[in-house]
Amino acid sequence: MIYCRTLSFSRIVGRITRRVAVAVCAGAGLLLTTMAGTATAHSLYIYHGADNVGINPSHNLISVSDRECDGNHVYAEAYYVRYNQNRYAKLWATGCGSNTSLYLTGPAYTFRVCENGVGCSRWRYT
Repeated sequence: MIYCRTLSFSRIVGRITRRVAVAVCAGAGLLLTTMAGTATAHSLYIYHGADNVGINPSHNLISVSDRECDGNHVYAEAYYVRYNQNRYAKLWATGCGSNTSLYLTGPAYTFRVCENGVGCSRWRYT
């Protein structure tokens, strides 16, 4: 929150000062809002041992990788939003050394990697 205070030396100077102060405060607020709104996109990953799940910068492409080759099936779980409704997706890796990807029909807001019979990672929020 921006707080601006005007200084008044006389009624005429006070009116001018207030108008200038309002303009300066409005400009500063616009500048801070613009600066705060610029965020960089980034890929995210989460691991369960060597197995992992990654999500692209747009949060709509999820990939699961089975890197342990221990016979335990690996899958990804994700929640995403489509038409203002929460949706669930589950994606299985096809086996040892595999990488499987899926385009979601909306941006994911949380995901995790699981190893069948072993457990899951924590939920990672985007």
